[in-house]
Amino acid sequence: MTTGSACARAYPAGLAAWILAACAFDSSGVSASQGVSIGDASAADSSDQPTTQGSGDVSDSADGSEQSGSDETPQACDGDSSCGDAVPAGWSGPFALATMAPPAANPICPQGWIQHALGFRDLASDPALCGCECASLGGSCNATVSYYSDAACTAQTEAGASAGACEIMSTGQPHAYVRATGVADGASCVPSPLTVVPPPAWSEGAMLCAPPPADACAEGPCLPALPPGFDDRWCVTAEGEQTCPAGPYSELNVMHRGVADTRGCSPCACNLQGTPSCGGSMTEYYDVFCVVPAGGIPVDGACHGSDLSGQSNWAVNYDAPAPSFACASNGPTPLGSAMPSEPITVCCAP
Repeated sequence: MTTGSACARAYPAGLAAWILAACAFDSSGVSASQGVSIGDASAADSSDQPTTQGSGDVSDSADGSEQSGSDETPQACDGDSSCGDAVPAGWSGPFALATMAPPAANPICPQGWIQHALGFRDLASDPALCGCECASLGGSCNATVSYYSDAACTAQTEAGASAGACEIMSTGQPHAYVRATGVADGASCVPSPLTVVPPPAWSEGAMLCAPPPADACAEGPCLPALPPGFDDRWCVTAEGEQTCPAGPYSELNVMHRGVADTRGCSPCACNLQGTPSCGGSMTEYYDVFCVVPAGGIPVDGACHGSDLSGQSNWAVNYDAPAPSFACASNGPTPLGSAMPSEPITVCCAP
């Protein structure tokens, strides 16, 4: 490499004028207005020697090694963006934050921005509304019948039963009194549960939007202006419930993206209320084929006189109605709760 000064050598007229102008730059060899590195005379004389432009170009050093200006001078952000704070290790961001109060519509990320998360805060949930209706189902009635020789119905002479069929009775003993008692069978209650779970409600929601990719700057990423309708600060996020990292992102917000809802009601059950009863009357017949009726005997368990005291053979028939009974609910109670789930921690600049 030639070590003589480029200003002292002879050149053709046009090139000599350009070299003389270059000699007027500062002592570092870099123009304050153009940023062009001149180097030594031999570099200017060689057609293979590159000329660099800007801090990001690579030039030969005096010892022949390559040096990159971008390693020493971080790139500045363009006029539409500014240099933001660096994102702490283990966190994602920066993100623009927009909040809303449900049921207002969720914000929308601007064109070119990417939605990162939609989170909510302050969950409110009412307990389940529980009810239970009970319906009576099925059952049948039959009647037991006894004949007596005395008015107090203590000396029984004949007994039988009927559940809707003609039953033959026969005795050669006196039977001027009769008692008929109804018996219910198969009565049951069917539960019909009523469960209403009110929807849970959030008092606040938030949308996180990532700006389009951009270059880095000295302190961190180059960030555009925050979109209209978004908070005037930048935020970083991490999964789960965390504490904010040391540094500029210090304002803590824990949000959730889901609800673990276990609300419901205890089982609905119904019980018979009291004892099912069978009423109506049992019909007596003079004949054994239930053709010629004699009269009706109330099915009430009381002692009544009979029109068939002189008959040695007769019949009875109880055309059984459905038993009468009531059902009672055991009153189901609310169970469970609604809890926020899928937490995400959002830390923002104050």
